[in-house]
Amino acid sequence: TGGEYLYALRGEYMETTPNGEFARYHLPTETWEELPSLPDPDGVGDGGSLLYVSDNSDSIFALSGGAADESFGKGFFRFSVTDDAWERLADLPCPIGYYVGNRLAYSDGSIYYWQGGTKSAGCGGDAFYRLELASSTSLSTLIINEIEMNPPGEIGRASRRVRV
Repeated sequence: TGGEYLYALRGEYMETTPNGEFARYHLPTETWEELPSLPDPDGVGDGGSLLYVSDNSDSIFALSGGAADESFGKGFFRFSVTDDAWERLADLPCPIGYYVGNRLAYSDGSIYYWQGGTKSAGCGGDAFYRLELASSTSLSTLIINEIEMNPPGEIGRASRRVRV
């Protein structure tokens, strides 16, 4: 996060037990500290991802990934470093698949999410979204824009506003 800590989701390590363990590593002392677990009852599965946004220095965003039983998931969360607490955000418009990693990226005021899943997950497995962050340091409104290849070679767009 640009400071003295690295953050990590332990995630799925047993294929039948949901796990959302979250911790941070303090670089100067080389020690781990447990933090509140990700509040997804299905835990962190394949496709789980973390993203720190430097423009919003209090927030770490997370995709929970699919469940430990390999079912699809739509969990999207924000961890407040200051409050030491998770907040569940609006579900992803397309599910997170299994055996593939969904990804989060940040650029120019927006978070990008690409599905990277199998077609059986829905949305064709190749959906791409942009979530525009509010300009203030508090996350108050997300604008979800969908860009999906459907049919192949053509680009469609849709948007909706979600209060969080």
